[in-house]
Formats: sequence, C-alpha cells, structure tokens
Amino acid sequence: MTHVGTGGAPNPSAAGAFNVDDVMLDIAYFYQHPTRGAGIELLWVKRPFVPLQGPSVMNRPNAYRYTGDMVYTPKQGTQVTGDLNGSAWVSADAEYREFLGQPNREQYYSVFPPANGMFQFMMEQNRDMQLSKFVLLLLPSRHAWVTRENNNAPYKVYPQTSNAFTILADVGVSQYQQGSVVNIVGLSEERPFNVKIAGVEHYSNGEFLNVLGYAIAHELFHLLCGPLDNMTPNTVFGLGPYLSTLTVPSNELLQINLKTKQGVTP
Repeated sequence: MTHVGTGGAPNPSAAGAFNVDDVMLDIAYFYQHPTRGAGIELLWVKRPFVPLQGPSVMNRPNAYRYTGDMVYTPKQGTQVTGDLNGSAWVSADAEYREFLGQPNREQYYSVFPPANGMFQFMMEQNRDMQLSKFVLLLLPSRHAWVTRENNNAPYKVYPQTSNAFTILADVGVSQYQQGSVVNIVGLSEERPFNVKIAGVEHYSNGEFLNVLGYAIAHELFHLLCGPLDNMTPNTVFGLGPYLSTLTVPSNELLQINLKTKQGVTP
C-alpha cells in the first residue's frame, strides 16, 4: 500500500494485509450464507481506480489531494501518537472556504459539496456505463479535512475516522454519483483515534480484515435497503464490528429488494 505514510498513526502491517479478491470472497460467502447471510449471490467486477483531479486551490495543484503532515487526535488512554506524514483525499477545506468568504460560498460548494465532499464526483468519474446494473464500491486510501482544532489554532490537515459511508439518493445527488466508499488505509489506522471504536491500540492484521469485511458488507447493504441503521451488535445494519460474527436478521431480510437498489444507472 503506497499511501500508508510514516509516523505514529499509520498501521502498515494491517494495511499491507489487504487483498481485494480475498476480502470480496469473504463478503460474498457471507451474503450467500444459508443461515447468517442474505441469500444473495454477490458478483463483482474489479476495475482500476481513476483518480480525481480538481482545480488548484491553496497552493495545492489538485484541490482533492494532499501530501504532507497530518494529525489525528488520540483518544484517552491510547499510547499511539497521532502524527502522520502521507497522502489523503481532501473532502473538505475550511481554509479555502474562509479564503473565498461568505459571498462566494456557492463557489466553495461547487468544489466541495456539503454532504459528501468530492466523493460524489469521484463516484461519477469511476462509473463504468457498461456495468450499469452494478452498484459501485470505491476503495481509496484515506480522506482528510483542512480545518482548525479551535478558533484560534492554525489550520491543519486532520485525517477522518468516518472511513465507511454510502452516498444515496440525496437532494442534488444523481444516480451516477451514488455508491459506497470504504477508505482502506484510513480504516486500518482508525482504532486509536475513533472514540466509537473499542480499544486504544492498532488493529492486528486479522482484526483489521474482519472489521474491513463488516464495513464493506454494511455499506453494500445500504445500497440494497436504504439509509436505516440500528444499534444491534453483530447485525449487518447494526454495529458489527466483525464480518465473522455478522448475521442478517429476519427484519433486515424483509427490506431487501434487488429491483429497487440504489446506485444503478439506466
């Protein structure tokens, strides 16, 4: 994984354990499992990722790409430092927004849409119209915000721990921009910095792959069934956190309708 970077935050061993074919095979096995799964045969087509090129802003030749120093805020109890030097996709840039000023807020939103940042543009760019009946899953490295920790602090680049999300049929989002995003490198290093995740040390290789499998299975399920979530552990619409212990309960099975899945195109 060339985007892991250096410093205390990266988890190169876990990120390096990722193999897309192995992970997708595990997820496909779960989806068609006779007792735990959804009774669905999951087919996928692996395509090369097309990087997104944006305008030049704030001394970055590509508004959507940053390489340099970043920092996570460690949660209480962690012994892992949050410093990182590497690359990230930039999904929000508060420094650029303040530079433009309030009268030009629409100009800012044309570059960084408010709901999904630039990921809806990335989704559209990577869509293959020959695969119009397939949903789209993107597996980029990590994403970050350019922002301040507080009003008087200098601007810094903060990697985000929302590493798995799905763009659905929101207002202003076309069907060509819908799909799921899971940031592979960001997810591998999230544990010491995400207060919603148990534990203060880095994921082991096996634990990371188990968490990653859940994240992808969960996001794909949103494309099948919509935005609903619940707080039930070990369910596909719930809290997970591991693919190996995941089930699709009867109430979630009833929500599956392959004819109305989101993120497909004519």
